[in-house]
Amino acid sequence: MSSRDVTEEMFGMLPVTSTIVVRDTTEPREASGYWSKAYLSRKTHIPRTKSVWKDEIEAIATQLANAKAMYNALSPIYTMPNEVLAYIFEILAYTNGYRTEGCKWGWVSISHVSQRFRSVAIGHASLWTNLLLDKQSFPFDVFLVRSRRLLLEVRGEFEDQDLISGHWSAVPGHWSTVFVNPVFDNLARMRLLDLQHGTIDSSNARDWLQLLHEPAPELRELNLKFIASLYLDIDPDFIRDRAPKLQTLSLTGLQMSWNINSSLFLRSVRLINAEKGDGSSPFTFKNVLHCMQNLPCLEHLYLWKSLPAAKEDLSDTRASLSYLRDLYLTDCDARCLVLWSSLNLPPTCIIHVTLLDRIGDGETIRLSACLQGHFMRSDCPTYRRVMVAGDSEDDYPYSLYPNDAIHFAIHTMPGDGRDVERNGMSPPGEREDGPSTIRFSFPGHYETDFVCSLMALIPAEPVQTLSISDRILALGIDHEQLVTKALGHFNAIDALSVSGMVDDPESELIKAFGECLLRQCQRQLSERDSATSFLPRLDTLYLEAFPFRNKAERARGPRLVDIMATFLQSRAAAGIPIRTLDLSHSDIGRGRVQTWQSWVEDVSWMESYAYDSAPELSEETTTQDGTGSWQDTWEDDADSSDEDL
Repeated sequence: MSSRDVTEEMFGMLPVTSTIVVRDTTEPREASGYWSKAYLSRKTHIPRTKSVWKDEIEAIATQLANAKAMYNALSPIYTMPNEVLAYIFEILAYTNGYRTEGCKWGWVSISHVSQRFRSVAIGHASLWTNLLLDKQSFPFDVFLVRSRRLLLEVRGEFEDQDLISGHWSAVPGHWSTVFVNPVFDNLARMRLLDLQHGTIDSSNARDWLQLLHEPAPELRELNLKFIASLYLDIDPDFIRDRAPKLQTLSLTGLQMSWNINSSLFLRSVRLINAEKGDGSSPFTFKNVLHCMQNLPCLEHLYLWKSLPAAKEDLSDTRASLSYLRDLYLTDCDARCLVLWSSLNLPPTCIIHVTLLDRIGDGETIRLSACLQGHFMRSDCPTYRRVMVAGDSEDDYPYSLYPNDAIHFAIHTMPGDGRDVERNGMSPPGEREDGPSTIRFSFPGHYETDFVCSLMALIPAEPVQTLSISDRILALGIDHEQLVTKALGHFNAIDALSVSGMVDDPESELIKAFGECLLRQCQRQLSERDSATSFLPRLDTLYLEAFPFRNKAERARGPRLVDIMATFLQSRAAAGIPIRTLDLSHSDIGRGRVQTWQSWVEDVSWMESYAYDSAPELSEETTTQDGTGSWQDTWEDDADSSDEDL
């Protein structure tokens, strides 16, 4: 007797397709009693052979599975329409890719939860349109079939293990080429193609570049990244004719052909390391400008060492990019300045210019003219924040300088004075919306006058926030001159941020800031109105990594902590107190902070840098009002105790 016959005989009184309605008054034990009786009545007719009982077990298992399916069907998630369930799966596919760590198959595992989940997942073709090219057994063909005829997004990142471990490997017949044919066959369906090749074997790269000779009528985004610069240019016919819908073009190690003589509808162009830099480029700077004239819809332009040398006269050649929102230029020989000065840009365009080497006097004049022309526009944005900071280790896309670069930025948003890296010094990227920014990065061996001359061009009155960071680390920079000129020019600011280095108690910037405050305190003794003329609107002061407990400064004159106390007290006495004082990573005693709270409404500091064991003040440095004064410690600093900090 087969398991099907057993099922029909044992459960014939209750067909599988029937619906059980359990009333609330039914006792739970009734079901147990019913199935016990049914089993006992069936048991007496079953021969005692192993094969027969195997059929019985299979039949019971089938009914148990049906009962579990009925039970699961009453769960809340099963009451959702298929459309809602598919939308949930789309969110899972977005947040949990196929290679999600700790989850085999990522979101695809939902197709193995139940028959309904599987039916909905397979029936929703858009879930299967994101394909990966890798050697870890990605089910490329399965995704291809289940995506039906929808447009595809294909991404591949190819890196040899030798390359990852730091050893270059250039093996002919690289395994990544096995994906060339599948990509060729489905190129007409692709809306996005992202290939990142981590090998210096140019033959493999050339195999992939053959794609650009095939039609891609639906392609919207193309990203080709090769770790070795091949200096091959992309056929302009591909962009113009074979990929007419292309909007985003990103090339690394490849050259874009600037010989484009018809309008293209590209919205984003990103070129990295696409120019040899030795002047041997087949293109001229006029080719670049003519190409820009044929990109009327361009919104994002990012060029990193991708411009040819500007050797010809460009005074009569300009290009208008009316919709440009982001302009990021990094290059040598002042090429980025030449391009910037040759473009007509909207006033709200974000501009980031990075000079990789020192520019001459003529290019300095060009830079000043660009800034003056921008600030003199009637529709120029109002810039409210000025930031001066140094290079960071994770600068994008590569570290530009050996720890001696200056970053100088201005923003339309005022900020709070604390966000030197979070706003304005962050890696460049395409923004959806945000404040207008102008940022310059240049080698630190420029004279201080050069930096100050740039700041002097900025309209001072609207600026509300000034941030200066000791990450400058620039050779030849006169920090005292920089601080004095900056505070003198932006005298109407509301917030001031001065940041030292946590591991540098001898910060030149903090010394310069202390000297500036000291001169102001000394001036108050001879000038009645000096307290109200120096930063009269300042109400927020943010100090980071200030070495208030630095013993080495005692031999040099007034201590920084006493200068700061006198500065805060004098402003409170003049009726223009500092309302917010934020001490971050600054080693200062808790007693000193409590004293400062009598002059400042809100004083905040990191508890880990406040020392509970330090006495409030030593007898030598205590004035009648319980505070330390720089005047009292001028003569006795070398002998006074450090415990009062």
